[in-house]
Amino acid sequence: IIDLAGVITTDGQMKSLTRAMAAGGAWEGELEITNPDGRPSLTVWTTNTPVKAGSATIGHVGVSIDLTERKAADAYIDHQATHDQLTDLPNRQRLSDTIDRWFSESGDHPLRLSIVLLDLGDAAIATDSLGHSAADLVVVASADLVRREMHPGDLLAKFADQMFVVCCPHAPGASAAAYAEH
Repeated sequence: IIDLAGVITTDGQMKSLTRAMAAGGAWEGELEITNPDGRPSLTVWTTNTPVKAGSATIGHVGVSIDLTERKAADAYIDHQATHDQLTDLPNRQRLSDTIDRWFSESGDHPLRLSIVLLDLGDAAIATDSLGHSAADLVVVASADLVRREMHPGDLLAKFADQMFVVCCPHAPGASAAAYAEH
């Protein structure tokens, strides 16, 4: 038996659950239970059904299934599918999804998006002379360098083997050119 009185949940989930139970109705949904410091501790799928005696509700039967490990596995798989394994940067798919989202969120307001393409063409020299491991080190170090110089809200993504894209959603062309030069 779990006492839900002290449970902290998000998005008014507990209010919705208690309203349904107070009205003698059923409730079904996902609850994210958090620790008092705000860290998520457990995600469950809960179904609560009223027990009736005539027209009176005399109790509720609830079943909860712990989804915590499944949610973590889903997040891991999503991350693997949308990030480059070498640099852990967003990949082309995540880049495309993010740009689509920015355009969608801009609504009727024009989106000022500058895109800087960074090609490490000379990194092929490292591959040819020192092997793929050395070239990988060049790519990772370059990604780290660019990441440290980015502005808040910018997106750095791996576009190809030795190519990155920096999306600057609020930078006009001139400042993006200076940014790229930097």
